[in-house]
Amino acid sequence: MLVKSEAILPPKILADWFKTNLVIDATDSISMQQDKHEPLTIYAEKDKRIQYLGNNQKQIAIIVNDSTAVYLEERALQFLSNILQACTINLGDIALINIYQQDIEYTQLKKILYTKQCILFGVEPSAIKHPIDFHFFDIQQYDDMMYMHAPALHIMNEPSAESKLLKTKLWACLQKFFDDKKI
Repeated sequence: MLVKSEAILPPKILADWFKTNLVIDATDSISMQQDKHEPLTIYAEKDKRIQYLGNNQKQIAIIVNDSTAVYLEERALQFLSNILQACTINLGDIALINIYQQDIEYTQLKKILYTKQCILFGVEPSAIKHPIDFHFFDIQQYDDMMYMHAPALHIMNEPSAESKLLKTKLWACLQKFFDDKKI
């Protein structure tokens, strides 16, 4: 009986095997340096990949913390889809990242996903090791990225007067956040 197996080789071994012609998938966030007189050296990030839902076509990261789903529970995902549609974007334009499933840092968003804009829904900036603490519905520019902080989606998706007020604040903030003149 034949058994299929996969072997993952360390970057150092790959570099030794393929000294001149090595193609590496850019999503692995591996940078290469080559000098005419030195062999190819591969430098790999501590965490090579970020798991996300979407196609990240517009380099917009949406960060959530949901313990009940891989990315986001169905009702909150539908609410997020409606928000995105109102902003004339969709799930294909974003990278939806659940930090309950993985630890990420704000620097990885830029290095690995080339993020230009980041919305934190119910996630404190310190949770992604962001050096600036900002409040709900604040828009912050830092290191060539725009950040916005908002309450968790499930809180804003409740049928209450408080949720309605939060949605109104969110909409006003999103209009500024996605204003082409600000980007």
